[in-house]
Amino acid sequence: MRIATLALLGTITFGGVGIVARAADDKPAASQPTSKPAGGVVEVTDLDTIKANVGKELTVHGKCSGTYKSRTGSVILINFEGIERGAFVAAVPKENIEAVNAGFDGDITNAVKDKTLTITGPIKLYHDKPEVVISKPEQVKIEAETEKKE
Repeated sequence: MRIATLALLGTITFGGVGIVARAADDKPAASQPTSKPAGGVVEVTDLDTIKANVGKELTVHGKCSGTYKSRTGSVILINFEGIERGAFVAAVPKENIEAVNAGFDGDITNAVKDKTLTITGPIKLYHDKPEVVISKPEQVKIEAETEKKE
């Protein structure tokens, strides 16, 4: 029995199980809030989750409330319903505008107006506000409109 106990202690000390023992002292990962929900799609109104994913790729979902193109043409911004204007945007930087527009018959601003979108891309901060950066048209999916029956 003593030999088995000594062997177990030796394994814990020299076999790397000590790392597991230290991890057991920490809170288990399951008890901590996740920064990305199951399914991987975050509503644009869930600003806390979006902010928690700065520096990561995330898929966001929401309805476009309008777009903005800077006078200098340096960026296109897509705003969303249900949140304060500017609290979160999808941004197309100048170097990607031509490529992104090409995927939307030459004008992403017209294509997304009043549409429900799913956008996947990196989350970055701009003036302490989160934004998803669009560099290619494949990142933006427009939901099909359902016909209203009267």
